[in-house]
Amino acid sequence: AHPVDGTKPTLNVATMVQGGMVPFAHPPTLKACIEVRVIEGMTEQLVLDRLRHVVSSSGLDARVTIEPADAPLNWISPGTEAKDLRLLEAAKIAWRDAVGSEPVLGVMTGGTDATNTNAAGIPTLPAFGPGSLGVAHQPNESLPAEDISIAISLFEAFIRQYYSLSTNSAS
Repeated sequence: AHPVDGTKPTLNVATMVQGGMVPFAHPPTLKACIEVRVIEGMTEQLVLDRLRHVVSSSGLDARVTIEPADAPLNWISPGTEAKDLRLLEAAKIAWRDAVGSEPVLGVMTGGTDATNTNAAGIPTLPAFGPGSLGVAHQPNESLPAEDISIAISLFEAFIRQYYSLSTNSAS
């Protein structure tokens, strides 16, 4: 579990399934995609070892194999926890100003560009913006129109706070 909020990795089984020739016969092989949404500190080898252990300890290792997908779909590294205090403070103040509630720190297991920006050494706050992760990547994914004006206010407040904090800390 992640120390920020206790988030655990998630496992989505059979997001893609392939096999069989006709509906009335068992296929000689069946492939099912397993998507593991990892948290900071996990590695591809750790995930593969754990999945293989579960299959083996279930007595299915003679019938089931775990094979990673071809790159680049085989692994997306988890992002890292934002620790830039100026960034976090600016986001917290902006959220209070624009949304009117206390922000809740959390870990997001979904894939975002944060993985790439983190790897480049750029502190990142994934999911700091409009919309609901509850409807992400689903049919009819949408953003309520009223969220757009809130997002504009949020980003304006964030930029002002970020640069205000930088000016104040430099003096």
